[in-house]
Amino acid sequence: MPAFYITLEKDLPEFASGTGEGCELSRQEPQLTALAKSLGLKPLMEFFSIDPKEAADFLEDSDGDEEIDIPAQQWFSAADGLITIRGLTAHIGTDPSTVANADKLLKELEEFEKVLDKAKAEDVGWCLGIDY
Repeated sequence: MPAFYITLEKDLPEFASGTGEGCELSRQEPQLTALAKSLGLKPLMEFFSIDPKEAADFLEDSDGDEEIDIPAQQWFSAADGLITIRGLTAHIGTDPSTVANADKLLKELEEFEKVLDKAKAEDVGWCLGIDY
């Protein structure tokens, strides 16, 4: 099962890139995207970006023969990510019936929030990664 994680523009003392395990976030991505949009928040997948070399390696393992132009990795503001994370956390915490496995989701969102809080304090960019 795929898992979401945070990639940091540079490692921080308490957190390395690839921090946070978001299996439940990944599993419920379609519902969370719909929820984020209904709350006026940027969906988590809009923070997704990947290093072009990693993407090329991943594509090399597939059977595709087409050449694909892979954009440069994009870094996002931790403050922007916190708006989404905190908005989802507040909503799910207030009304857990809107999602399945609310306790697991809240735990993963809180993990992401800790990392993004530190990234914001250190002015470090981030992006959402997906581990397959």
